Amino acid sequence: MTDDDNWLEEFEREERQRAEQFERFKKHVKRAMDKDGAFEIRSQFEHWGGSIILHKSTRPGVAYQVTFVDRLGPSGHSDAPSLDAAIKRAWEDVHPKEKKKFAQANRNRASAPAEPSERRRGSSKNRPGSSSTTRGGIRLAPATEKALRNKVKEHNSDPNRGFKVNLGMLKSVWRRGAGAFSTSHRPGQTRSSWAMARVNAFLKLVRSGEPKNPKYVTDNDLLPKDHPRFTGASRNPRGPSRFSNEVWVSPPFAARALARKALAVRQGLPMSRQAGTATGLGRARSIAAGEEQPAREVAGWFARHLESIIMAEATGKDMRNSKALQAAGLWGGASMAEAARKAIRDQ
Repeated sequence: MTDDDNWLEEFEREERQRAEQFERFKKHVKRAMDKDGAFEIRSQFEHWGGSIILHKSTRPGVAYQVTFVDRLGPSGHSDAPSLDAAIKRAWEDVHPKEKKKFAQANRNRASAPAEPSERRRGSSKNRPGSSSTTRGGIRLAPATEKALRNKVKEHNSDPNRGFKVNLGMLKSVWRRGAGAFSTSHRPGQTRSSWAMARVNAFLKLVRSGEPKNPKYVTDNDLLPKDHPRFTGASRNPRGPSRFSNEVWVSPPFAARALARKALAVRQGLPMSRQAGTATGLGRARSIAAGEEQPAREVAGWFARHLESIIMAEATGKDMRNSKALQAAGLWGGASMAEAARKAIRDQ
């Protein structure tokens, strides 16, 4: 390779980096604009000690204005025919060193809201609730399944593995991660890489007994049953319960269907509108799988939340706009509650 080729390769790499920085900046501006369509780039992003304000214009034929403000007040403005043009004009006055810092800061963020084009609901290959158990049955791309099989083999052959895992566990974790990508993810990640990162976090939890991030509890129901952080409902009808005289009951078909629906609805909502604790999610996945449920715990949950459920139903709400009804769906709804009460009566 000649010096000219090296120079060209370096130039193209820098051009790609600059384009990436601008795209990240543009996405940030569009997300951060207030309700009036204004956004201020504070002094940390530019070199002359003031700020750049991007805002809608009231002048005919001008969609947006970019106003430059220094310590003494407004020092000039630039007209723009569109929002993208205004963002580009503002970007021109951000100092190169600050541009790099801004892009790096965005790259290091834990997560950002998914773009509309990145949001998916459901799957044409896998039914809702299919990631609720470790039994497998989830259909993935051959390359993805091969990668997961290799991870299972590598983990189980490690003498410091802690507990063994199976392919069904990792498939369920991967699918949950792929679904979570539709809500939020770290900028620059793909759906596949985001899902695989969740698999790696799960394996770290299995090995060490502790998650790298203390907030990572959403897959505890998929852990091996002997793992200290396992939160899934016991598959043993004589399994653990808060009640010494517990009664176990199989969920009716309607309860299983409602739990699957609630899981699917919850997955399609933004995090701010998602109901369910780790215990509730584990219960929903267990009900959806048809596993026996502790009747006294189920009946107790519905008794504690009955008032909020009735109020939500009375106002015509559904699982998409009521966390109370969404949570009730995760617990199998009225049919699960009635089956639990009947099992207690018939004891």
